[in-house]
Amino acid sequence: MEFPCGTSNIEDELMAHEMTWVNPEDDVPLQELYSPQSTLDDTNLQIMSATDVQEYFVEDFDELRNNVLDDPENSPYIGNLEKLQSLAYNASEVIKMQIHQYTSDFQGSMALRKCFSNMIEKKLWYIILCNILPSQDHINAAKSIVMEFYNSVEAYLSESASIGLSLPDRDSLLRWQNQCRISYIGRPIEFIDVIQKMLNKERSIILNAQGLEQTSNQQQQQQQTPTTNMFVVNSGNGAQSPAAAQQQVIGTALILNEISLTDSMVMELRVEFEKIFKQYQRLQTLLRARVPDIDPGTFQQFQDPEQKAAWMKVYQEINTCREDKRTMMDKHFSDLIERLNMIINSVLTEIGRYRSSMALKMIGEERGDAPEIDRLQDCCKVLGQVVQNAMDHVDRLSKLEFSNSGEEGTKSRKAMLIYQEMFKNLVKNCIVIDKHPCQVVMKEKKFIVELRHLLGTALPQTQFETTVSLIDSGTYKKLKQDEPVEMREVGKIKVKNSGGGNGRTRSTTNTDTGQVAIKFNNMSISIAARGGDKTKSETVAEEKLTMLFRSTIPVTFCNGESTSINCQTFSLPLVVTTHGKQEADANATIFWDNAFQIPNRIGFEVYESVPWENWLYYLDLFWRRHCESEPGYAVNMEGKGLDSSARQFITNTFFGTQVQGAPPPVSWKQVSRNQLPKREFSFWTWFYKIVELVSSPYVKKFWKKGYVNGFISRQSCEALLVTRPFGTFMLRFSESKLGYLGITVFTRNQAGMGNVINLEPDNIHGFRHKRSLPGNMKDLRQLEVLYPDICKDDAFREYWEPENKSPDQLISPYVQKLCKVTIED
Repeated sequence: MEFPCGTSNIEDELMAHEMTWVNPEDDVPLQELYSPQSTLDDTNLQIMSATDVQEYFVEDFDELRNNVLDDPENSPYIGNLEKLQSLAYNASEVIKMQIHQYTSDFQGSMALRKCFSNMIEKKLWYIILCNILPSQDHINAAKSIVMEFYNSVEAYLSESASIGLSLPDRDSLLRWQNQCRISYIGRPIEFIDVIQKMLNKERSIILNAQGLEQTSNQQQQQQQTPTTNMFVVNSGNGAQSPAAAQQQVIGTALILNEISLTDSMVMELRVEFEKIFKQYQRLQTLLRARVPDIDPGTFQQFQDPEQKAAWMKVYQEINTCREDKRTMMDKHFSDLIERLNMIINSVLTEIGRYRSSMALKMIGEERGDAPEIDRLQDCCKVLGQVVQNAMDHVDRLSKLEFSNSGEEGTKSRKAMLIYQEMFKNLVKNCIVIDKHPCQVVMKEKKFIVELRHLLGTALPQTQFETTVSLIDSGTYKKLKQDEPVEMREVGKIKVKNSGGGNGRTRSTTNTDTGQVAIKFNNMSISIAARGGDKTKSETVAEEKLTMLFRSTIPVTFCNGESTSINCQTFSLPLVVTTHGKQEADANATIFWDNAFQIPNRIGFEVYESVPWENWLYYLDLFWRRHCESEPGYAVNMEGKGLDSSARQFITNTFFGTQVQGAPPPVSWKQVSRNQLPKREFSFWTWFYKIVELVSSPYVKKFWKKGYVNGFISRQSCEALLVTRPFGTFMLRFSESKLGYLGITVFTRNQAGMGNVINLEPDNIHGFRHKRSLPGNMKDLRQLEVLYPDICKDDAFREYWEPENKSPDQLISPYVQKLCKVTIED
């Protein structure tokens, strides 16, 4: 296949690839913008706030341009490649192993990384979001970056600067150009995703090297050598106070260190084996058959001294060879098997922590000690290779056959079976959800799910089929306990993938990252309507379902034995709604499940009640995630959040009275089902509608600027306003109407006396279709000062809509059509 050599055709093709994405500024359901994949993976990266990020997209990207996102002063990637090259020569073996794995995973882009390091490192790659549907600004910026690199590579290959370029690097750049034409031009976000993963991996290796050096220094000072206790991981308690001390956990960096040490042990055994194997081959050649056991009494009868000495030497060599074989096999049982079992248990514990952190991430808790999926893949992939190497060593040892070696054969077989079970365990349990859908799903609405097998290309077979079905909590619980269960689907999941039929898909391998992904695109759930009356509707909002993903992966071991391994994994609990009225209650169910699930639960068990402070803690995180953070970026912990006055107001609203001292524990029923005092709705419905209002583009920016006081009662608001000049007003949330923002103003009545009035509140519909919040500020002349002392014009002038055009500006070149109706008697 031939491709155009010039850049003009490529540029035209790039601009012609228009992709339809959801813009976060549009009306998108709240939960869809804030799914677990919506945050950057590298928690160690100091990212900018959403406000700072916007300055990089103020330009109009109608035309492709160079130097997009260039900011060498603020880029966190400057000098990383140089540091990595230094570590490749001077670091420990574990870091060298990670570097080798890194270059292997990203071999398709390594030449680009080396030849254009300055160009890559000065860009703020993390600003473009790859894990959620990016805005058009992000798409256009990605297009410009792809074009910039394509042109730079083409110019570099044609210039004299590339004369000293090695042939492999030149071929690699040419292959990258080919990949660019085939894939990145039409899907530029894929290129951004690859570079982001490369840079995050580099940063992880550098931080691991620094952490291991610090750990080594501490161990030398304390004269401690923790080995067997290294893998003890404590489970956290979902109902514990958030202020409690964090549990000590083992990190992926230390696991990688242990894997590297174990790999070195396997490599040493393989070197020793090569020596023994040469000796064994020599004996086979000499004896022209299987190496026998020789009875010393047989050659003691020889009369020829030379013949006797020769057979004695053969006898000694056979015994030495056999003893060396036994010694190596003993090392598997005395050390290797135990170490690998401990490492596998630690990796599976980290995978469990990853799944738990996904639930907490849904409500805004970003735990710094939670493992990242890319780092977990690093561990699993290398661990899978080490287990296979150990298995290969046992297989080769078993082929050193001696006469009457039945016991040795039994031991070899036992070791082989143990390693096979280890590998099966990894294959079975290393499939996880990478991109999770929103947990409140409207029936027949499209969504996507992406799974990843963490063994990656260490899988013997990377092509396999995966099916998905929707099951209830009872079926889920029995499957978790490995009990026999009749598979009864509560609904039908439709999948329209190009790579599979309905309800199934096939895995794909990304050669740029070494990932094995299972993508379900254009999914939707078909389920019978379960509403109709209030009681039944509430039941629907409380019913937790889950998606069951099942794969059958064929595996062939090094000794030729084959098997098929059945894998399964589950989504987080879902609530499937049939109409919009169920959304708030459904989100209450999911929120409580994510925040207050019982540790190590088998089903979907949660705590019945929790301390009030715990409840407020997670409520604050939920608020910060939706109302103060931008989709795709880390939760903003610098904002106002639910401050002490807001928490006090929420406490009083919930209990219907002024609460003195510590409030009592709160239950899910009180939050979601019980009506507030003197109201016809629950606390959660009231709070959730406020979250919807503030997270909308019509109110969010004004909350973040501090213009919306929000959580304050009418009486407290009036008491504050009467101490201020006439015209002072406050924006607060309605206590009686769901999802409304009211304006309370201190004004002068006709008698010249001060009077506090409450203007009719507005909701999202009013701001969208009638008059925006800044428009209201402009129209209402009696509003002068935003409490406490901010001039209204200074606060809202930049958001005012343009004035309506005058009649002179509305003159049309067309003659107006008039219809005259005459009524005759």
